[in-house]
Amino acid sequence: MTTPTENERSPSSPKPEDGAENKPPPPIPEEPPPQLEEYDHEPRIAASPYRESGFNIYGLPPIDDEPIKEEEEAENWRPYSPYSKVYSESLSAPKTLHKGQKPTSLIKKSSDDFEDFLKFEDDSPESNGQENTSPPTIQARVVQILPHDMDEETESRQLTCRRAKCPFLLGMLLGLTILLCIGIFIAWAILSDGFQNMGGLSRVCSSKECIELASQLTESIDPSEKICNNFYRYSCGRFHASNPSIAGKTIDYMTKIRDLLENQLNEIFLNTSPGNANPFSLQFSTSLYQACTNPIRASLQALPLINLLRDLPSCTNPIRASLQALPLINLLRDLPCSPMLPFCSGFSSEYFSWERYVGMMDWYAGSYNLILYDRGPNPQAPSQVLLTFSAIDLSEILGPIKAHVSSLGPKEPTEFEALLSVEIKQRIIQDVQNLLGLDITDTSLLDTNELVEMIVELDNLSTWAKQTANAPPTIISLQEFSQLIDPIDLKSILDASISSIIKWSWSDPVVVNQVEYFRALPRLLSNFSKRTIANYLTIVTSLNLKKYLQFEIYDNSWRTCLKEMSALQPVAGVYAHSRTDLEFSRLFTFFNDLKKYFLTTNHQFEPNVVDTLHKLSIKIGVPKKVLDENYLASVFSTVIIEPEDYFISFIRAMKTQRASELGRIGTVVAPDDAINWPSLEPSLVYNIIENEIVIPIAIFQSPPLAIPLSNAPMSSILATTAVLFYQMMYRIARNAQPNGEPFNSIANCASNAFRQFVMPDVVNPNEFLTLSVEQLHSLELVRLYYRQWKANHQILREQTLPSFEKYSAEQLLLLQYGTLMCSTSGAIRGSAYEAMVNTVVSMNSDFASLFSCPRNSRMLTNVSCPSSKIRIPFKESSVEPFK
Repeated sequence: MTTPTENERSPSSPKPEDGAENKPPPPIPEEPPPQLEEYDHEPRIAASPYRESGFNIYGLPPIDDEPIKEEEEAENWRPYSPYSKVYSESLSAPKTLHKGQKPTSLIKKSSDDFEDFLKFEDDSPESNGQENTSPPTIQARVVQILPHDMDEETESRQLTCRRAKCPFLLGMLLGLTILLCIGIFIAWAILSDGFQNMGGLSRVCSSKECIELASQLTESIDPSEKICNNFYRYSCGRFHASNPSIAGKTIDYMTKIRDLLENQLNEIFLNTSPGNANPFSLQFSTSLYQACTNPIRASLQALPLINLLRDLPSCTNPIRASLQALPLINLLRDLPCSPMLPFCSGFSSEYFSWERYVGMMDWYAGSYNLILYDRGPNPQAPSQVLLTFSAIDLSEILGPIKAHVSSLGPKEPTEFEALLSVEIKQRIIQDVQNLLGLDITDTSLLDTNELVEMIVELDNLSTWAKQTANAPPTIISLQEFSQLIDPIDLKSILDASISSIIKWSWSDPVVVNQVEYFRALPRLLSNFSKRTIANYLTIVTSLNLKKYLQFEIYDNSWRTCLKEMSALQPVAGVYAHSRTDLEFSRLFTFFNDLKKYFLTTNHQFEPNVVDTLHKLSIKIGVPKKVLDENYLASVFSTVIIEPEDYFISFIRAMKTQRASELGRIGTVVAPDDAINWPSLEPSLVYNIIENEIVIPIAIFQSPPLAIPLSNAPMSSILATTAVLFYQMMYRIARNAQPNGEPFNSIANCASNAFRQFVMPDVVNPNEFLTLSVEQLHSLELVRLYYRQWKANHQILREQTLPSFEKYSAEQLLLLQYGTLMCSTSGAIRGSAYEAMVNTVVSMNSDFASLFSCPRNSRMLTNVSCPSSKIRIPFKESSVEPFK
């Protein structure tokens, strides 16, 4: 193929540049062009006009996937330049472009023209006079129009430069993008605690603890109430609908804790097979529980007769009562004789020693005994265990009676005492006669008037002694105490009780609480006959042991068994071994951090109070000895459990435990033990002499509390468990303050808000006012702690509880505090209990803004009290993320 001459060129074809006219064209390869596959760039778009013509959507023919090398380019081809404008179009619109085909002419037009055509000539061998049967193909090339002031060499150098820089720039851009993504990820992880949530936690917590806490909120909150008008009713409306108020019975968070504890113990005992392979504590506790739940009880052998007389009043059926109280009657036969008992025919006042009777009654009479003695700490050396004497406490039996008499509205003290005497006769003396199957009318056997007078005077004396005895307990020798209560025979009391347990001497130090009670006791008892004193001891012993009798089988009678058994150390050991989810060392760290934060944020206490709080010790769970099976076996292995007589079996176990505790007198308390450590009680305990808070293992129940170290949100843990802990610490501080400030001034101020929520005829709201001040400080402090905890750990948002996504963490904190406080004590609208909770929340600094309360809302009391000196410390608190 030859190059066209000047005459053969098309008039519209561009003339070759200087030097290019005589340049030979590139050699043509001899082999036929390879058949390349079509490279279709066009998208699959329906009804596209370009698909039918073979062009893609941009109006260009398909491009071969094998590019033409530079050395094969024709001399009239120019390299790419960004300054050029490209307009190309195929005349024949072939489907493919083969290598080896070159354009024969190039038609250039002005830059304003949008039609530049490429004319091609097939210069393959077949075109030299031979028929070409292959379809015409073209090689689409980009036509670039160079500026007049730029030659090919300059353009080529720029192209080479750009080709060298392009990968470098792209690499830098990619690196910067990766670094930016890493920076964004690290910022998210730090600000949202994302490294803890690498598993992809959602906004809503789905753990078992969160679901249970959310369920408790749902069961308590009443959305029909307006939170800004009555916070307590909003938080507890549904709680009261499902828990109606019952006289003499309170249902609150402690009730729920006890129910959960009993459910767990019941499941353990029911799933335990009898056998010696079990630990001693489990064997002992299971046997006692089976005896308690055994329907064939010695006291119920006459069950058919009892069922027959069930609907008849107890006072007209002494047989029924005597059959049910048969174990108690058998016990009283072995104790000193009392004239009111029908089987006591030889009572003689001349030979009767009521002191010996007091010693023998001991645990049987409980806190109603005339002289209470027990082990206790030495105030001067708290780790030392001493014999301790205390005043009588009749509040358990007289408290409900006094409350009922007060509700009758007596106007004078004499009228109150007259009504109280009538109630004591009916509720105490008559009930005991019915219990024992007695019908006594002979005043020589039972003078009820004299007995009632003795009960009232004993209660007045003990109440007065406790209210006036602000001084610490007195440490004196046993000889000095004997002289203090003379002519009472102290030796007879000790010989009948502890002489067989410990060795004592008159020079031994003892602790005397309410010393004024013991100074006045001899004179008080001298006013009553020995017959009345003996009858008193029989009545209070019957009242104390009555709670261990079972009068009928009912659905939840097993709960009664577990309530009683929870006082035994083997049962506490069984439960402690089952709670493998609790790590007492880490729990101690959590509560110790709460204590540190309390001290660093409260600055209103006297130096001696601060010193007391600094030295405050915290004990959690159970004493170490309770976990020691060898210790438990050494104490309780001698107790015989009778399968058909739970009452006697339980009494034996409690007496054995009591003897073991008294045997500790004269020793030193171990660091992992405490004199008063009720392991299975659902409340915190403060031992004032030892200056220690005991957090029993039973309290860790979720819900109603959120357990530290669990999967519950920190806001839930603080709103429940931490609030109770801080309330105890503020109570300790308030009692230790010499003048009670600033609590008294804040209480006086809070009373202005309290009166806006309480009914005007509520009796004695002072107790609830005191509690409201403690809770107000506690709630404010946990909110500060929560903010500090989030700041220290750079957490913007915690997971929320299911179905409560619309609430913020601080809103949920207040709501969970409100549901924790739900109690049947607040069943009546306007009650003192309801007013207490509403007062606490209304005085919270952020309540109105958190819930967007209108200005005329009832919860906005406009009461502003002087804030206590609580502030966030300048240094970050060492708060650990216990989640």
